[in-house]
Amino acid sequence: MPEMTDPHNSLVSFQEVYSQGRLVPQRCALHPDLSVFADRANGSPRFTYAQIESGIVKATVIYIFKQDIDGIPRFELGYAVAEGFRQRGIAMDVVKKSLAEIQKGLCQSGRSFYVRAVVGETNIASQKIAARLISSSPDQITDNVSGLPALAYLLLIKC
Repeated sequence: MPEMTDPHNSLVSFQEVYSQGRLVPQRCALHPDLSVFADRANGSPRFTYAQIESGIVKATVIYIFKQDIDGIPRFELGYAVAEGFRQRGIAMDVVKKSLAEIQKGLCQSGRSFYVRAVVGETNIASQKIAARLISSSPDQITDNVSGLPALAYLLLIKC
């Protein structure tokens, strides 16, 4: 059985490409300690927010556009902190700031959108973040990639 998608893999890839100079993220408007890089993943819009210090990517938060829910756009959210920086509250801080940034950017169109985080049933640290920032009442689901039990947190951001 495959494992759940691990956002840490994306953080490692982002660090590699960033170190090679193949992507240049832009400073965020509300939180200049974050940078954002917009591109397309398999044809879908993707926004990667990163906390970068001295060339080191400490944390990333990724939003990938997925299918609409009742005509309202939905972004899947994934977040990760580099191993040497965990247990310091960085994930909570970066997810919170990225939510404010994406809301500011996307609400310029005046269109509301959903943010959904799928967290493995055993990932207690990520559950705490999602429960605090996304939704305190997640749905129990089976992850469609791994088939493992997971929790789905859904937040409607109204513009």
